[in-house]
Amino acid sequence: MTRKEEILAAFDDAWGYKWESLESVLNGITEEAAAYQHPIYSEVEREEGYPPAGTILWHLVHLAHCYRHYAGTIEQRPKEREEMPVPEANSLAEAISNLKRYRAELQSAIASVPEDRLDDEVFDYDTVAYLVRMIVRHDAWHASQIAVAKRMYRMR
Repeated sequence: MTRKEEILAAFDDAWGYKWESLESVLNGITEEAAAYQHPIYSEVEREEGYPPAGTILWHLVHLAHCYRHYAGTIEQRPKEREEMPVPEANSLAEAISNLKRYRAELQSAIASVPEDRLDDEVFDYDTVAYLVRMIVRHDAWHASQIAVAKRMYRMR
């Protein structure tokens, strides 16, 4: 397996591995659960364009926004990418649709990088390879936070 194939496999696993993935943690989430904000987040200031902090919807919108940013960072390397607006999501279905759409665009951006260009510098993230490894960690971080948000909803 080439270095690029390994990076793409890790990226895919962060989404679709049968356990420990974003897709697996999203199974069974209802609209009500996605919008639930535990009281520990009630005093967190709402960010412009985002659902309330701590909600599953917030995590989905955040990830979709990050995917757009990361794809542009790779495509426009080494220049800084203009800030993209937060993708609007008025429902769980729309948030998941955005997440999948922008994740596919990011996967395409990663796949378009030739093997010998994985060490190209990208603005503010070291190299393309480093950025993709960070994205996989970021996905794992938010998948675990979504799992905790699901538990908080069930225990409300």
